[in-house]
Amino acid sequence: MLLVFGLFYGVVLRGETFFDRDLVLFFRPLRVLLAELWSASRGLPLWDPFTNMGREFAANPSAAVFHPLSWFFLFLPWETAWRLQVLVPVLASFAGMLFFLRTVGRSGVSAFFAACAWGFGGVVLSTTNVLSMLLTVAPAPLVAAFAVRTLRSRRGTDIAATALCFALVCAGGEPVSLLISCMIVGAAVAAELADGNSRAGGRAPRTAPHGVALVAAGLALGAAAAAVTLVPAVRLEASSDRGQGIPLARAEVWSFPPVRFAELALPGVMGHIGTDMTDYWGARAYGARAYPLIYSVYPGLFATVLGLSGLARPRRGRLVWTGVGVIAALLALGRHVPVWSLLYAGIPSWRAIRHPERFTILLAFALAVLAAGELDAVLSGDGAARRRAALWLVGAAGLAALAGVTVLASSHWSGAKAWAAVGIAPAITAYFAHRFPLDCLLVVGLALAYLLALRTVRHAPPAGAALVCAVLVLDLVIAGRPLVPTTSPREVAAMFPPPRGLVGPHPTKLFNLAEWQSEGSARTLAPSMGVPALWGVTTVFEPDPDMSQPTWATRARRLFWRAANAWPDLMPPLLQRRGVGAILLFRDGELYQPGGKAPPELGPMRLVHLDGARADAFCADRVARFQGDEAWLREAHALGRALASSAIVEVGDAPALPPRPSPCRIGAYSGRPGVVQLHVTAEGPAPSLLAINQTWNPRWSATVDGGPGQIIRTDLDLTAIPLQPGDHTVRLVYRDRLLDASLAVSIAALLGIMGLAALGRGGR
Repeated sequence: MLLVFGLFYGVVLRGETFFDRDLVLFFRPLRVLLAELWSASRGLPLWDPFTNMGREFAANPSAAVFHPLSWFFLFLPWETAWRLQVLVPVLASFAGMLFFLRTVGRSGVSAFFAACAWGFGGVVLSTTNVLSMLLTVAPAPLVAAFAVRTLRSRRGTDIAATALCFALVCAGGEPVSLLISCMIVGAAVAAELADGNSRAGGRAPRTAPHGVALVAAGLALGAAAAAVTLVPAVRLEASSDRGQGIPLARAEVWSFPPVRFAELALPGVMGHIGTDMTDYWGARAYGARAYPLIYSVYPGLFATVLGLSGLARPRRGRLVWTGVGVIAALLALGRHVPVWSLLYAGIPSWRAIRHPERFTILLAFALAVLAAGELDAVLSGDGAARRRAALWLVGAAGLAALAGVTVLASSHWSGAKAWAAVGIAPAITAYFAHRFPLDCLLVVGLALAYLLALRTVRHAPPAGAALVCAVLVLDLVIAGRPLVPTTSPREVAAMFPPPRGLVGPHPTKLFNLAEWQSEGSARTLAPSMGVPALWGVTTVFEPDPDMSQPTWATRARRLFWRAANAWPDLMPPLLQRRGVGAILLFRDGELYQPGGKAPPELGPMRLVHLDGARADAFCADRVARFQGDEAWLREAHALGRALASSAIVEVGDAPALPPRPSPCRIGAYSGRPGVVQLHVTAEGPAPSLLAINQTWNPRWSATVDGGPGQIIRTDLDLTAIPLQPGDHTVRLVYRDRLLDASLAVSIAALLGIMGLAALGRGGR
């Protein structure tokens, strides 16, 4: 309770909400869309019409359509459901680790201690701002616990629980976190088998292969239960740039700097986390990123001490977790050691993985397990274990004191020059020289408090155990509170108010140039990623932060920028062709001049209206053909301002289209997400080409007057339908038959899990 109220008092007691980094820029808009699309789609929200002129929604694991926590938005107030997206996984992760450690034989006190170090430690709290990571990793300790129980008992209930918890892991959908969760389960099984071998005199029990097979069956059943998330996600990845392989330089972004290992004992060694990151003096270690992906890896000073001192007591199970920790550290280092590049070169599927720093999650889990085992030894009266822990604490306090004194002395004799020379920004050298010694002093104080607790353990074990846990709670609250900033929902809503003139009865499409201007800089006020979806505005040419856009959309964006940079005059017709009526940009940014009117400024940004935008559906007046990127650029340049009303079609997509289609008139236009219907009069004599400003996707189907219609791809990623002369009713419907089949598999697997739980109560 102290940890929950200490870390989340703003949410629990004051009605505040979570808003940091990707939470407010990406996941909050996605959940707003989820709630709205559930209603507007009249069924499963398969299609998002707002983001980048339309994209798959339910198939994108970041949307978490099928995650149980997302269902809260159907019956709870939106803000309450949003708070639970963060609170429930954190609490579940703590409870899962507690259950896992009790399952593997740790005492109640040591299990509670290590569960706090894990569930409320720096790594898990850092994932709260990347919601997909948190949802994927949080159930992993429960999967590990039930996998161990399955090995021991081989009961159907434990197999069913393994499957159900693993289905929750898969429902999170974040691929690297899913891999890490599988590694956690594999390590738990290996450690259990190793300890079982030790108990059996070095021989593996005859039933071990049977138990491993049952664990594998439970995991496979869980993956089947999550098929509705996994199968469409695999297809989505295959059609995206991630499926083609992430360039090594991009994959190794956010590699863990070696100096951050000191953060396991000194949480402020690299600086202090804040919403603007101005106090993070280790920014140089991350290059252009300037801040870490995982804000903190600090599990509490005594957890680190116990984990490291436990290495002096080799046991087979402990060696497994030690090896896992070493592997996790090597993977997290990324570009700083050759391991990542070797895996990238040797394993094709590894090329879809990015951000090595995520593997600190696995490191934190292994450290918590090792700490629990060593704390049991200390509390059981093992004098050698207690002395080792005390020596580690004294060493940590001495090093912290030495570091603090060194900084004070260097600041006195050399001033800011000493710290600027090692990469600390000149603007914060004074702050660093003042704050870092205080951080070191805090570590010294905590070390002394833990030493007092160890002394108390020697004479009064229950009181000493209580004191150890109390100091850990204080330690984690002090270190963890900045990792989960909160503010009032009203303040969050005020961060990105919709620009005047953009939204209304007929909102226009938006090109968010401010988002592109803010890349690689310290600006944080650009309405990045999915924020325009909060306004109900369709965007074009957006960046792709989760690398889920299909390759044809990525290609269109790339060629748009090539054309706009080579011939700035082409930007207006390229945007007009897609129905863009407004451009959002920073006031001091460079703008390709499209003309039009400029309404009042919006903070550091301004909105420029673009005249001549095409409607959501219109008839193209000419067709140009191309083959390859360079040919598209030549055709676009040749068309010039005529781009706004033309269709550029790749050779082979529609060979029968005339270069000058006949005009047509658009009548009634209606639709909802995933369904578009309109009445069109094609005037003839030649066929007309109905251009629809919506992203092309192979899962769209069309009917013309009730019969099958032909959908073709134009302008790299847009949709068009050829029409013969006459009056026509055109209807487009988005259907995802693979998702339907996956949903059927998930339902069948869930029924199997329930049956297994009901019938499988036997066993040892």
